Amino acid sequence: MLAFIGDTKIGNQILKFKQHRALFIGKRDKSFRIFENKTQKSQTQRTKQTNISSEKITINGNIPTLNDEVYYKHNGIRASVTLAKEIASGGEGIIYATNSGFIAKIYKIDKDNRKLKVPSYTPPKLERLAKIKLIRFPQYVFLPLHILKNHNNETIGFLMNKADGKPIQYILGGSKGRAKHFPNITTSI
Repeated sequence: MLAFIGDTKIGNQILKFKQHRALFIGKRDKSFRIFENKTQKSQTQRTKQTNISSEKITINGNIPTLNDEVYYKHNGIRASVTLAKEIASGGEGIIYATNSGFIAKIYKIDKDNRKLKVPSYTPPKLERLAKIKLIRFPQYVFLPLHILKNHNNETIGFLMNKADGKPIQYILGGSKGRAKHFPNITTSI
C-alpha cells in the first residue's frame, strides 16, 4: 500500500503495520519524503557487514592545543589557522574558535598509546564530507570545510563554519529550559 499523507505522525502510524510505504508531501516547502518500514541495524551490525575497521589512528606528532597552528589545504595550497579560544570539550574532541572566524574540532588522543579517540575510517569520511556542496538549505547544515593536520601532516580534526543558535539540549532537555529558550514550541506525545 502507498499512502499520500500531509502529516509525519500519520505516516509513522501507517508504518506500524506490515510493509507499507507512506509518501509525505510538505505543505509549506513542497518537499516530499518516503517513509518505509525497514528494520534499523545497529552500528555494530553495519560495521560487521561492511568490514569497517574500528581500529584507532596512531599519531606520532603532537595534538595542537590553544594558540597552536593547524594546517589544511585550500585549492591545493597549504594554509593555516590558529586555535584562538576553546569553546567546548567532549569525549571525542575539543572545539576551538580560530583566528579565521571558522570553528575547529581537534580530536583528543589517548596519551598511553598515542591513538586518536576516533576510528581509522574517520579521515576518509571527513574527506568525502568536505567535498559535498549543499544546494538546499546551506545556511542550516554545516559540513567539514577542510581536514586539519598537525606539523607531521597527520589528520587531527576538521574546520567548519560557525553556527549561530542554541544547543539542541534546550529543545530536548527539560520543560523549563525549553520554555525559557523556545516559548512558542509545544510538544505532544
